[in-house]
Amino acid sequence: MKNPWIITTNLIGEQRAAVTDFLQAPELIALIMENQQLPDVLSFARTCKLTQCVAVDMLARQFKKLLAPFVKKHLPNFSKLLARTNSMVTGSCAVNMLLNTPDHPMNDLNIITNGKGWKTMDNFLVETVGYTRMAQMGHPALIARNYRWQSYSLNGRQVTMTGTKNPYDALQIIARGPTTIDMTVMTAGGVATLYPEWTMNNRGCTTNMGEKMTTTWPTGSMAKSRFIISNNTEFLKKACGRSCPALWRSIQDHEEYLAVDWDARFSVKRCLRNNDLEWRIATDCTNQWCPYRKEVCGENAPVPPVIMPSTLEEIKEQEHEIWRHKPAYKKLFCGMLYATHDSEPRVVKVPLRDGVTSFKNWMDLDVNHWVNQKGQHTFVALGGKWQKTATTVPNSATAPAFAYKILLESPCANPPPNLLVESINATGTNDIQHEGNILIMKMKREDEKVILDMAERDKEFTTFLLKAIMQDKDWMAKH
Repeated sequence: MKNPWIITTNLIGEQRAAVTDFLQAPELIALIMENQQLPDVLSFARTCKLTQCVAVDMLARQFKKLLAPFVKKHLPNFSKLLARTNSMVTGSCAVNMLLNTPDHPMNDLNIITNGKGWKTMDNFLVETVGYTRMAQMGHPALIARNYRWQSYSLNGRQVTMTGTKNPYDALQIIARGPTTIDMTVMTAGGVATLYPEWTMNNRGCTTNMGEKMTTTWPTGSMAKSRFIISNNTEFLKKACGRSCPALWRSIQDHEEYLAVDWDARFSVKRCLRNNDLEWRIATDCTNQWCPYRKEVCGENAPVPPVIMPSTLEEIKEQEHEIWRHKPAYKKLFCGMLYATHDSEPRVVKVPLRDGVTSFKNWMDLDVNHWVNQKGQHTFVALGGKWQKTATTVPNSATAPAFAYKILLESPCANPPPNLLVESINATGTNDIQHEGNILIMKMKREDEKVILDMAERDKEFTTFLLKAIMQDKDWMAKH
């Protein structure tokens, strides 16, 4: 929707006066807003102070209309509890808030939380609101995941809560939704959806998790006739772009999802900030218009490799796989690899991920050719967790001319001890063994978005830096 304030700047005389009068009529403004989706409402709200006030009031009422039936008079406390426990609402409540359809039927209230917030939220639902705990296992597709699941019942109302058994980010659960529409979350002050263009047109695509959910027990948006759900992206009638099911996406790339706040005190954007979630919804794309369809990419070597390169011969083989990759990577950078069984560090090629045309953040690099940061995870990962930044040399008063990104392997990949690093640190005082390959990238000190290629002449300093890090037993934990 075009901003009405911009419209008035192109009008004169009676036309401009009419529009100005309209913008002073809160009843008419509210009527228009009630027929707009949330992003358009918030865009309209920026027109003037009156539209902002009308929007805030309307959205507060919509939020209450959606959630009050489930938590009754305890909605203010529930809103605070969501923020305090880093929990979020998903399912039909979140989707209806996004689409601004508060009168659409809702079956239940779906809450997602992490391990730390589970007990607090459970006590609130049972002790404060009065719910009774019911089943403890949801859809069979959840059994193989590291999830907790609990349902609650009160006077015909149903609440479900899903959480990670470990204190990990609850967004992992959202990224494993059965359809792209189900990848929508809400706090008490904002909504985020990972596939906005499709979702706001009531269109969705099944995910790997959704394929496991049979028609005898559908869940999420799969069970609702208001949405058109496809099992591939051929409905686009064109290339998938960054929405390709087989491409990894990153929450750090703000262009790949939509997050909007109507109350900054309970911001959903804050929940996503500095998050290192990566996800994809399928291993292959079957869209005949997509350059990353299975017919093109089917012969590419898996990334990460089944066995990570550990010797010079294996490094050469992996670089050959990078060069023969289809479609060709858009850009290659040079990093320094310390492989587990090599005799010395090697300069290696590090490509941008498939579908990425320019470097914007560190999640854009496909470092998994050299360091397995995904572990055993096929669809959801936390790659940024294994990245460290060095702007100084431990126990040295002299700052290096450049900054360095230290990329490690996930312990979930079960990596072997790094004998090269152990040989470098043979005379060191830290007896902690490092496991897995280490990849070091160089960047400008003043701007880490500018990558500088490594060369043979960098080996001496990166080895000096790595040895200093290994001898400082607290460095890894601090960074």
